[in-house]
Amino acid sequence: MQRAMCVATADLRGEFLFFSKKINNDKNSMKNIIMLLIAFNTMLIFSCQKNESKTIDKEKLNLTISKPTEAQQFNNGDTVFIKASAQYIAPLHGYSIKISDGSLQKTYFEIEQHLHETAFNIDTFWVNQFEQNVDLKLTLTVEVDHDGNEVKKTINFSSK
Repeated sequence: MQRAMCVATADLRGEFLFFSKKINNDKNSMKNIIMLLIAFNTMLIFSCQKNESKTIDKEKLNLTISKPTEAQQFNNGDTVFIKASAQYIAPLHGYSIKISDGSLQKTYFEIEQHLHETAFNIDTFWVNQFEQNVDLKLTLTVEVDHDGNEVKKTINFSSK
C-alpha cells in the first residue's frame, strides 16, 4: 500500500516550500525520511545560533578623522569636507557621522552606512549655514558588531 506524505522545507529566506512524494511504507523509506528531517533540523538549529559577544580590541581598531581638524573655524557658506577612515581586524558593521552643536542638543547633519568591511573611507561634506559663532562637534560612531558594540571619535570645530 502506498500513501502520499507531505514534507516542508525552508529555503534561505525563510519561505516554506511544500512538496509531496509517494513513499513506500517500508522501513528504509521511513528511516531515510527520519534521517533527512534530523539533518534538516540540525542545520536550522546551528545556522540560527547567535554568535557569542566578542570583546573589542580597541588597540587594533584604528579610527581617523582627517577633516575637519580640531578647532578649525568655518565661515557662513563654507563647505566642511569630512574625511575619515576606520580599520579593524574583523569586519565592521557600519558607521554614522553626525554634526551637532557643542552641547549635543541639536543635530545639523547625519549620515549612516551599513556595511561589512574591515576597512573603509568616508568622504562627504556639509555646508555651514550659520551666520553667528556656533561651537560644533563631529562624531564618528563605528558599529563594531550587531550586538551594539560601538566606538566613537569626536572632534570640535566652530562656525564664526
